[in-house]
Amino acid sequence: MVTLYDAKGGIQAGLADYWNGVFQRRATASLKGIQAAVSALTVNILPNTTAFGLDLIIDATVDADLYADQFDTIIISPATKGKLQKQEKNSYVPASQTNIGFDTWAGYKIIVDKTFGDNMSVVARSGALAFGTGTPAGMVPFEVERIANGGNGQGGDILHSRQSVVLHPQGFNYKGGVSPTEAATTGNLAHSGSWELAVDKQYVPFRFFAHDVTGG
Repeated sequence: MVTLYDAKGGIQAGLADYWNGVFQRRATASLKGIQAAVSALTVNILPNTTAFGLDLIIDATVDADLYADQFDTIIISPATKGKLQKQEKNSYVPASQTNIGFDTWAGYKIIVDKTFGDNMSVVARSGALAFGTGTPAGMVPFEVERIANGGNGQGGDILHSRQSVVLHPQGFNYKGGVSPTEAATTGNLAHSGSWELAVDKQYVPFRFFAHDVTGG
């Protein structure tokens, strides 16, 4: 784990990065599920030869009516981010200069994720995902198990880290897992049958839009 995430930060930094990755995978799987459940949230379909830009974001959010101006976050692939860095140098601001912990482009916070591929991006409002963590009764969030005969007789420690988290896209009901179990696995979260729209479309804080990442 140390070599995978942060050798300088040690186990503690590695655990934080590990759980951040778990939470992001659950979040993007849920977004894949709601996109599949409500096709009207995707303003155009692949292939789309229009280059990524503000016009596409405006087209994607205009049907949110009075809430259209509240969209302030984009989820884009590494390839799309790289293109924005090269072609939109005056609009792209790295996290080190924003004071909010995110890179920004044209005022939009950037989250980088490969879940939707290079030709599909997401625009969202702040607070679009409900998120919370806690420690239910009986759960031990952190403990070390000592294996006296581990490590070729030198002894060894096994670190156990547990998180209880609520992560839910606003505006939707989760109907339960569809297969192979009822658990909220990433596969079930990404399935259209796991979600149903609970509010009018204008209140949904997500939109999806296709674009071209190679040209423009």
